[in-house]
Amino acid sequence: MERRLRRVAHVHVRARADREDGATLVVLSLALIVLMGFAAFGVDAAAALAQRRQNQGTVDTGDLAGAQFTANRMFAAAVAAAEREVIRITYESLEPEGAFTAWEDEWDDCTDPDRPASFTVTGTSDCISFTVNLERMRVHLPDIDVETSFGKVLGRDFIATTASAIVATGQSSDAMILPFGIPGNAAGDIHVCLKTGPDPASIEPCDGPESGNFGFLDITEFGNIDLGSFMLCTGQTTSRLVRNIARGVDHPIGTAPSAGAFAWHDRVLCPDGNLNSRPYTLETEPGNGKGAALDDGLVDGDGAGIPGRLNRGPNTIPIADERIDDTPLWDYLNANGVAVCGSVDDHLEMIACLESWSSADGVLFDEDIEGAIRFAWAPLFWDATLGNGNTDHNVRRFSAVWLQTTFWECNPGGCRRIHNPDEPPGGTGGNNGDDIDAVTAIQIPLGVLPESVTMETPGTPGGVAYTLFE
Repeated sequence: MERRLRRVAHVHVRARADREDGATLVVLSLALIVLMGFAAFGVDAAAALAQRRQNQGTVDTGDLAGAQFTANRMFAAAVAAAEREVIRITYESLEPEGAFTAWEDEWDDCTDPDRPASFTVTGTSDCISFTVNLERMRVHLPDIDVETSFGKVLGRDFIATTASAIVATGQSSDAMILPFGIPGNAAGDIHVCLKTGPDPASIEPCDGPESGNFGFLDITEFGNIDLGSFMLCTGQTTSRLVRNIARGVDHPIGTAPSAGAFAWHDRVLCPDGNLNSRPYTLETEPGNGKGAALDDGLVDGDGAGIPGRLNRGPNTIPIADERIDDTPLWDYLNANGVAVCGSVDDHLEMIACLESWSSADGVLFDEDIEGAIRFAWAPLFWDATLGNGNTDHNVRRFSAVWLQTTFWECNPGGCRRIHNPDEPPGGTGGNNGDDIDAVTAIQIPLGVLPESVTMETPGTPGGVAYTLFE
């Protein structure tokens, strides 16, 4: 009897063990399925991530290349050219299946659900868009499907990948372009008059209006997001002039291949709306009726948040009722410049050094000069003189200039104040409330500047910056 009971108990224990083994097998099977799912997710996610990286590099390259195709074109042609270049670059980089025409169809059918509201301009594709003046360009890549390996177990055959990028167009130099024209006959002069007036007629190099139109240029405003400017192509010439002096011209300017090249006019291209059209034909502005535009641009500002150009920075001194930068050009001489020029104590010695400079002397200034308050670029024209009244001229190149002498409240007998930075004051003296009537500049030979500055000269390939935002 006892032997039989033991046999029954043994049978019961064995049955229970069989049931536990079966449950374990089920659990292990389920765990294996889960692990396979994780493996599938990991492998396929890695493949999708690799494709996403390739997408981003491709869309960055395409956006940068496409933005450059907006240069030197009218608005509609710029949009079309940029779009063509984006589609070509992305096709060659990604090598999608199918012919190029099929890839074009992908772009035609593409939608950009996350496109910012400011990107309102498109061509044939919703996924290649621009801000209203083509200052910024956005590219959103059509979906690139990555075929799954293990994901099919979970019923997912493909993972869709894409990427987006935004590129901004702007002038690469912080110094900007000023609305003062330099005639061709002054190309070799070191000390030039940027803006003269009817008086004084005998203070060099500002020798009165016969040196050309008093020096102003009537340059429009295309509208620039970064600078906060708005499109203003006609009217308000004085207000625009003040802003262009204080802030700098808000759009890139190009250079003409010759004096007789066809007109590519700033005034015509402004309403067309392409910030990067790079006009090279500019109109002189006689200066009559402009009041205190020069003074406002240099020291007062525009009254709406833009300070005067020479009213900024840590090194200003009081003159009349204003403050003006007092930093001399020789503060930016490098060690070689000090060795070549010696101890420079005034602008005449600085001018003499630059006049005697030769290429064998090498670079004289350090890189910090580009960020100086008084450093800027000015258009130098093919024409020898600026003529009379409102006349059109083609830009030959751009001169690096240092705003040097300011003449305050002048008449045929002289000026009440003459200021050269870091030098004793000049002039006849008098009461406060004087305005700046004229300003000179030192034309800085490009050879004395470091390459990091000269490569950003306006009108050259490096003079326009294309910046990726994402």
